[in-house]
Amino acid sequence: MEEYRINLEKAGEAEVNSGYYEETPEITSEYLKQTTSIGGWLSLFLFAVGLGGLVSAIYPIATFDIAEYGGSYLLASCDVFLGFMCLFIGIYTIYSFVQRKPNAVFVAKIYVVLIFVMNLTNLITGGLETGNGIGSANQVVKGVIWGVIWYLYLIKSKKVAEVIPHDFRSRKSFDYYIIVVLVILPVIILTVALHKAFADNESRRAEMIENVVLGPDEHTDGVAVFRVPDYFSCEWEEVEPVLGNKIRVYTIDAPGIIANICSDFDGDTSYKNFKEYVDSWRNDEFAGDSSELVFDEEGEINGNQYRYMVTRYYDEEGEVAWRYALVYDKDNDKLTLISAYDGYPGTDYKWGPDDYFHTLVEGIRFR
Repeated sequence: MEEYRINLEKAGEAEVNSGYYEETPEITSEYLKQTTSIGGWLSLFLFAVGLGGLVSAIYPIATFDIAEYGGSYLLASCDVFLGFMCLFIGIYTIYSFVQRKPNAVFVAKIYVVLIFVMNLTNLITGGLETGNGIGSANQVVKGVIWGVIWYLYLIKSKKVAEVIPHDFRSRKSFDYYIIVVLVILPVIILTVALHKAFADNESRRAEMIENVVLGPDEHTDGVAVFRVPDYFSCEWEEVEPVLGNKIRVYTIDAPGIIANICSDFDGDTSYKNFKEYVDSWRNDEFAGDSSELVFDEEGEINGNQYRYMVTRYYDEEGEVAWRYALVYDKDNDKLTLISAYDGYPGTDYKWGPDDYFHTLVEGIRFR
């Protein structure tokens, strides 16, 4: 028995000496760089990160229009800041993977979540362009979908686990500082910018209401002046939007006709902005079974640029015309909107002549 034990010990020593039992190597960044390679889908992911970060930084500058931010450069700086943060985190992600840093996967997830949230926010807020260009609704939807795909890839991929093993992964304090900056700084900028914009707009409204000289049948909401057509009654109420100061909304009506009029401090004359206003003022109560766009034009009246649209709704009860216009005072970042329905069900009035609407548009003045 003793001899058997001695023979086993000798056999064990022989196996160790022969290299059969090798020590597990210490996993370090240098070791992973020597024993792993970046390829396949991981290469595609890092390429997408670099390209996406570059586009995110360039796009807000290339398409910069201060009118879209209500004339606030402070508000516009949020988009520029987030764009450059995407570029920075994108470069940091590529560097971390190439150098096999323990925080590589965590940094990559920060980037994917940031892009996902930005795309989702754009999708929810709406007003996106049609088509397939950068910034279009199609591209934003694709961005949201790819965000989910890439996040799941980082979690499930065997290649990612090979290049940055789970036991090797860790996070740095710097990574959390990035998250803090991404969340807190934009919130601070937005809060300050919105507070300043609201305060300035409220002051401008109050000043105009106090000092403007109104003619017969004229009214003002503190941004513009309009004239009520003959035989129309007129009343107004204060409305508080989700964001912003209270605005004065006028309602004028006559048999078979009802219209809402209000103004805003907004110098954006783009079709995209026009559609945002249209969608926000659409009244489904007057919508019929089907509809068609029967008129859409833009031009100038009394020195003010305008866009005018007419949509016809119809069903078995009759036809309704929805007339919608934006009149712009671009030099002073102002606009007035008119949303009117005529010929709505339950009345004898049939849609057709729009003299009253032209009277409203022609009577708008901003000074």
